[in-house]
Order: sequence, then C-alpha cells, then structure tokens
Amino acid sequence: MKTSFFKIALPLMAGALLLTSCDDEPAVGTPLNTVAEENYGPKVYLYQGGRDVNTARATVVQTPVDVVMPEDTFDVYVRLTSPVAEDVSVSLVPDDSLSAAYGDGTAALPSSALEVVDPTVVIKAGQRQSDQPVRVTLKASETFKTLQGTGVAALKLSTTSKAVAVAQEYNHFDVLVNVIATNLKSQSPEDLDKLTEIGVGSYKVSIDGQETSDLTDGSTDTYSYYYAPYEIVMQMDETKSIAGLSFQYGYDQGYMPSVVEIQTSDDGENWTSQTNGEVSNDYYASSVADPIPWVFYSAVKCKYVKLRLLNCFYGERYGSDYNAPIVSEIRLYE
Repeated sequence: MKTSFFKIALPLMAGALLLTSCDDEPAVGTPLNTVAEENYGPKVYLYQGGRDVNTARATVVQTPVDVVMPEDTFDVYVRLTSPVAEDVSVSLVPDDSLSAAYGDGTAALPSSALEVVDPTVVIKAGQRQSDQPVRVTLKASETFKTLQGTGVAALKLSTTSKAVAVAQEYNHFDVLVNVIATNLKSQSPEDLDKLTEIGVGSYKVSIDGQETSDLTDGSTDTYSYYYAPYEIVMQMDETKSIAGLSFQYGYDQGYMPSVVEIQTSDDGENWTSQTNGEVSNDYYASSVADPIPWVFYSAVKCKYVKLRLLNCFYGERYGSDYNAPIVSEIRLYE
C-alpha cells in the first residue's frame, strides 16, 4: 500500500507546483525573477558628440612653481527621448564610484577636483532638452600637484521625476584630464621682452661638439646647416638663472625649426628637459630678423643650455632629404 501511495502522490505534487508557477508568478525584481521589467516610457539621457561621446578633455600643467589650471567650462545639456506633460528636474553630480570604474589606465580623480555650477536643471513640459546646461569646470586640487598621466572625474545623471526614467546608457559624463610637467610658459614676444638678455661674451656655443661663433656674431647671413637631429649647446662661464632663450632661422622660412627640445644641465652630462620632451614651434617668424621666443615659467639655475633640433617645416612637408633646421642666431635670457 505504501508503494502504491507514492506512485499516485508524486504526480499530484508536480501538478500543484505547475499550478503555483502559473498563477502566482514572483514579482519582477524578487530573487526568483531578477530580470528587470523593460521600461518603454520617456527617459532622460546625455548625448554630447565630439571625439568621444559624453567626454570632455582638459590639460593641467605642472610647473616648477605652481599648477596651471585650464579655464575651460564644459556645458552639458540633458535630453528626453520624448516630451512629457510636466517639468522634469534632472541633476548631474560627481560620482566617485564611476570614476574608479573607468579603467583604461586612468587615475580616479576625487569629487573635489570638479566644480559643478547649477548641477540641477529643468526640462520644461513639452520640451526635449534643458534650456540651460549643467556647467562643469576643473577646480584646483592637491591631486593635480602629484598626478601623472591621465585622470578621470565622472558625473552621474539622476532625476526625481516620476514621469521619466534615467536611460541605462548615456547616463554619465566623463572629464578626462591630461597632466603634463613642463617649464615652458609661452612663445610670447611680450613675455620675452620682460627678460634681460645675457651678453654673448659670457657663454660659448657649440654644434654637435664643435665650437662656433656663427650663432652669436649678430649676422643672420652666417648660420648652422645640419641634417636633423642635431644639438646646439651653450656653455656659460658660471652658473646663471636662465629664464628663456630665442633663436632666429636662417636662409629660408621653410628651414625654420618646427620641432625642438630645450634642456639644461649643471655639468654638461646630466640633462633636464624644460619643455617636457619635444615640442612644436608655434611661433612662425615673419622674417629672418624676427626672434623666435621660448619663455620659462621659472628661471633655472644651470651652466649649460641645450637646444635640440628635430625637424623643420620643409622636412615635415618633403621628408628627411629636406629636414635641415637652420639657426642663424641664438640668445639666452635671465
């Protein structure tokens, strides 16, 4: 009898479970049904085009004396997939967890590195975009004094409105910050005019180890002519505080140096780049008489200054056979 009982009871129990499954389905989001219910209603989202969607880029400069912050302000408008019959209030605020999850070799910047002006904006009834943007700027922070490479600060979109939801994608905005360490302040003639030229009699000039007076004789008709890369070294009689230099091109504008590096040294053996490596010449001299300026943020005490010449404008256009940057005069300033 016991055996017969179990043969009949088991099918009955299975049927009961099937009936329970159909009639009493667990609510969406419970442990037995974790799949989120699809929401086809209106959603708030961000879409800023450009190099990378919803991404802004900025550069912070570390100098020997200070950190130079960018003045950029990033305007971020919030959008709706479809308009609704009421005003929708939305906010964009820094989110440390999103910054930490960004990855890609970036350092997570703290919320204190951002300033968000008017973080809450309104999409008016019947509209699909906020009238005003959320304005985001970088704020001076101790983080930027030690940061190397690239950092990221992320902001997350949210809303208190019951009429809309936040989109699962396009719901955050990233600010990528590239940090460079350089002592090159500008190529401004006005900045150069504020400095004092050092007399050419107090230093000697050599090109790839060969001493020459062609670059300090006051004539642009005499000049160095070598295929790049090559180096011009100025050796002073004694240690001085160097605040910048200038040079003039020679022969033809196309041979004007277009890529250079400036280094300094105490002993002529160990060198420190003042330009954070190779940099482009952004000052296109109007004539051979027009000095091309290079001004430092902070004067450097040294006995040697090296100008590395990597390319000229003809070299960039026509290739290595024409890559012979020509310098006719060179000067140091304090």
